[in-house]
Amino acid sequence: RTADPHIAAAARAAGVSSAGAPAKPKRPVSAEILGPTRQFGSGDGRPGPTAHPPQRTSSHAGRNPPPARPPPPRLNGAGAAADKRPRPVSIAAPRPATKMGAGMSQIFEDSPLKINAVAKWTNPAGCDLVFVGANEGLYYMSLDQLHDPTMVLLVRQRCLWLFVYRGILLYRHDLAQLFPADAKSKLKGRVAMRLANNPPSAKIPRTKGCMRGVGGEAPGDRRALAGLRPAAVRAAAPVDNARRTFLEFKSLPCPDLPQPLLTFELLIRSGFKLPFVCVGVLRGRSDACVRFRLLDLNKLDGQIELSPNDETALDEEVEVTSVTQLDLNHVLVCYRNMARVFHMDTGLVRSRTGNRLGTLSFEFTIESVQCLDDSLLCFYKHGFQAKSFLGGEVVQDVEDRAHVYRFVGFAGQNPVMERRPADDPMASCDLMLIIGHVSA
Repeated sequence: RTADPHIAAAARAAGVSSAGAPAKPKRPVSAEILGPTRQFGSGDGRPGPTAHPPQRTSSHAGRNPPPARPPPPRLNGAGAAADKRPRPVSIAAPRPATKMGAGMSQIFEDSPLKINAVAKWTNPAGCDLVFVGANEGLYYMSLDQLHDPTMVLLVRQRCLWLFVYRGILLYRHDLAQLFPADAKSKLKGRVAMRLANNPPSAKIPRTKGCMRGVGGEAPGDRRALAGLRPAAVRAAAPVDNARRTFLEFKSLPCPDLPQPLLTFELLIRSGFKLPFVCVGVLRGRSDACVRFRLLDLNKLDGQIELSPNDETALDEEVEVTSVTQLDLNHVLVCYRNMARVFHMDTGLVRSRTGNRLGTLSFEFTIESVQCLDDSLLCFYKHGFQAKSFLGGEVVQDVEDRAHVYRFVGFAGQNPVMERRPADDPMASCDLMLIIGHVSA
């Protein structure tokens, strides 16, 4: 498809080359901006000079010059007040008796975007960029310019999910709202965007209609990607060449996928070349026992298997919020207010080591988690809390009843949350970065 010059200009400003972008546009253009000013970095992390719309003069004497182009849409980071420059705001933990030093830092104020996912990439100049996938498009912002935070539009189409994988930005866009309904099936897909100065890339083959995606690493440094399509799963692997392209190695029809699909995660099992796709968790004989719905990518039949085998299991669907593999033998499953570590082969609650707990309970409904070395960080409606696997005590507790929070993804090792007033949940949101909880 023909590249949009607005997108190409924004990509070059961030050191990103988008798929199909021309090497030399016909004329300079400005990117759409969300922020108080329109500035492009100078490459060393310092803000550059203010960009101005290009001016064109008439080639015929005596004729009136064409009217100047209107400035591109932009939004001040603090709402309508153009003279108010947002500044990074740190919120310290309200309970200083905790052991961790985590807190929240505001990286963007009053954003109107409907955010679906975030990811982070560090460019060759050492600048940390946060990519924001939203219904309004794919944006990026620099964490090195929080004194003047600005979001730049990179791709206009709605972005449903994204993540950075070995220097490649994977994202899923949706053009259906721009075209008639009969063209929807041809206009949905997953795209790999080359970061830095690598050659431009094309769409990953045969991934049109992918609704979700996930990546994983198998033993022997073998990496795999899986994409979910209606009644099918496609698996691909990166080709380790100069272009870092992707090669589809398997497509499995799966008519028996559970609906709604609450879980779609890759699990690595010892002794198998390719990973398994976990598409659900069932309750076993008790709450301390589960069975996993697994799709074996090593087979071709596309049949959903239940593991482990247990004829006495209740097989009640568990509405999980998170499934995280800790190692080759243990999987962390979170649901309601519980976080439990299960052995992958037996399905029983099992601590990873003798001095660690296999179950942690909280006083709120868990929305998402981040597993740290010795503790578990859980996000919920009014903040986040961390408990230790060693003794179960609270090691971090940040609660803010005046606001409503929503976890939107990870910027590297740092979680990102939306913050809105509790009395106005439809208001524009502030983007908050969780810091201080890991050594990074």
